[in-house]
Amino acid sequence: MSDLAISGRYVVRGTNESGRWVVFDTGRIDEVRAELFWIAATTLGGISDETPFEVAKFRLFDVLFAEWDSAAGEMKQYGVDPFEDWPYCISAVTVAMELGDMIQSSSAAEAGPFSNAAAEVLSGMDVEVMTAREFSNRGFTHEESLRLCREFEDDARASRGWPPSQVN
Repeated sequence: MSDLAISGRYVVRGTNESGRWVVFDTGRIDEVRAELFWIAATTLGGISDETPFEVAKFRLFDVLFAEWDSAAGEMKQYGVDPFEDWPYCISAVTVAMELGDMIQSSSAAEAGPFSNAAAEVLSGMDVEVMTAREFSNRGFTHEESLRLCREFEDDARASRGWPPSQVN
C-alpha cells in the first residue's frame, strides 16, 4: 500500500492463473502513470527507482526488446515471421509501437502507459510462441496474411498520428 496505490497478488484456485493487481488513485494520474513506468522498470528490468529517468527508459527498452527478440526468434524457428504472418503481427506491431513511444517519452509519467502496454503484450508471448510451434496458415495465403498485417500496422500507425509504413 502506498499513497498512490494498493496492490497485491492473486491466485485463482484450481487453475494456473495468478498475477498482480493494482488499484490506483486516478485523481493523481501523472503520478500513477509515472508509477506504472517505475513498476515496470524495477520488476521487469531490475532498475532502481533512483536511476535517472533517461537512463532507466533505455535500460527498460533493452530488457523489453530482448524479451520480444527472443520470442520472435523462437517463432522464426517454427517458420513464423512475426511481422508478416497473421495474426502474429498484431503483437509484433503493438510491441514495436509501444516501445517506440516509450523511448520517445520525456518523463516517467509519459512513458508509463507505453511501458505497461508493451509489458502486457510481452506477458502473453509464451502463448504466441506455443501457437507458432503448431502453426498452420489458417487458410491464408502469404499475400493475404501480409495484407492483413500491413492493414493492421497502417491502422495502428494512423491511430497514433504516425505516417503510413514504408514497407511494401
